This record gives sequence, C-alpha cells and structure tokens, in this order.
Amino acid sequence: SPMPERDARLRLPDGRILSYAQYGAPAGPGVFAFHGTPGTRLMFAVADAPARAQGLRLIALDRPGYGDSTYQPDRTLAGYPDEVARLADHLELARFGLLGISAGGYHAGLVAASMPERIRATAMVSPYLPGCALGGWQRLFMHAARTQPALLHLLSGGIAWAERNLPRLAYRLLELRLNDADRAIMHDHGKWEGMERSMHRACMDLRGFNQEVRLLARAAAPPRIKRAGPVKIWHGLEDRVVLPQTALLWTAVFPDAELELIPGAGHFWAVAGMLEVLERLRSMMEPCDN
Repeated sequence: SPMPERDARLRLPDGRILSYAQYGAPAGPGVFAFHGTPGTRLMFAVADAPARAQGLRLIALDRPGYGDSTYQPDRTLAGYPDEVARLADHLELARFGLLGISAGGYHAGLVAASMPERIRATAMVSPYLPGCALGGWQRLFMHAARTQPALLHLLSGGIAWAERNLPRLAYRLLELRLNDADRAIMHDHGKWEGMERSMHRACMDLRGFNQEVRLLARAAAPPRIKRAGPVKIWHGLEDRVVLPQTALLWTAVFPDAELELIPGAGHFWAVAGMLEVLERLRSMMEPCDN
C-alpha cells in the first residue's frame, strides 16, 4: 500500500502555506482531522492504520503557526473555516467528515457552523469549548492569555525549553497532572510516538500556540448548529485537562449529538480509542456514501 503523504502543502491566496498530511485509505471518503493546542498534523500518525482499516482518507491540517503552516499575525478564529474550505476544494471533496481532538474539537465546530451543508458527520474527543471547566495548568494559561501576555510567553517558553532540553522532566511534569489511563498511554511507545513528535514539533516555534491560546481565551461558543450531519462526542470521565462536564455544554451547540462518557478514561483516550472513533465516524458517514 502507498506510503501516507506526510508533507503536503497548499499555497493560500495570501501566500501562506497550509501544511497537511494524509493518512489511511487514499481513495476513501475524506475526513479533516484537527489537532489539539499545542499540536501538529503528526499527532494523527496513530490514526493511519485504523483509518486504513475503516477505508477512510484522513487529512490532518497544521493550523497557522504550527508545524509547517505559515504563522498568520492577524489570524482570527472566524476566518479559519475558509482555509479548510480551500483545502477541500483543492482536494475536490464536495462533502467530508470532521474529527476534532481537544481544542481541535472547537475548530471542527467552527467548520461545521460555517458550512453545515458540506459536513457528512463529526466525531469529537474531549472537545474544548470556550467557557468550559479546565484543569489547573490550562486555567493558568487561559488566565495569563487574558490578563498577562508576558506571563503566557514565560510559561509556554519554559515548557518548550524543558521539552527540548529535559524531555524526561517535561513529560514527568505532564504526567503528574494526568490520571492512570493517560499515564499508561504515554508509556505505550507505539501509541504515543506520534503525539511525542507532534508536541516536539509544536514546541519549536511557539508563536502559533501563544496566539491560539490568546484567541481561545476570548472566544465564544459556536452558535447552535443544525443540519451538519450526525455528531458523536466521546469524553473521559477522568479527563483532568478539559473537564468532562464540557460534553454536556456541547449539546447546546449540537442538539442531536450522541454523548459517550467513558469511565476511567483521561484526556488522551483518543490515542488508544482511535479505531473505535473512526469505526463510528465511518458508520455515521455511510448513509451519504454514493
């Protein structure tokens, strides 16, 4: 089978590069995949085999300033769906599915709200929503983004420095904030490797991350979204990053969403549960297969 396309590029009308990777089945129905904050397209390496098994073509995008996508100084959240639409047009996908992890879930929501007629189905895992309850570190970052930008840069810079120079310490600190299930996933090299490469890549240039945290800290929840295809949301009951009650808040955005709260699971459940997620996404997209 052909190697997945890891380093694809699209030049946008304003000259920026939109970087993306394709995983799974090249001829399958298209699904756009949105990484967390911070993150890159590389976090979806773990989805390559499951996507191939489900016959899905997964297209993972680097948001502006992440991975190999050009930083966009005047980026807005409202403007983001437009570049997803441009990539869809470039790939000749009239309709497509969405997969959003963590803050990528919020970005999937923005896309669904702006072009519901093009969305076949949406899958979200531990999706962030503005105004939701967050873990301690995340609250600190959001507070800094709203009130003390210099503190935000200091915090993110410190973490990135540790990730580059003392990676074991950086991961130990991350583990302290997580539950047992998340720690077990982090210790499973086969599953965690893509996530580790993604985090490492995201820490090389913090402009995208700092900017996105500032945008998310002031963002509004998307309006109620109707007619955007079926939606399923998974959330770990032990998630200490985006707290599980967030899943219920999402039902104000997607009134018909199916919620699955997973006992014992933490924030990184998607890394282990990817096959289950893609299987469900495939079955939600099925009715519109032609």
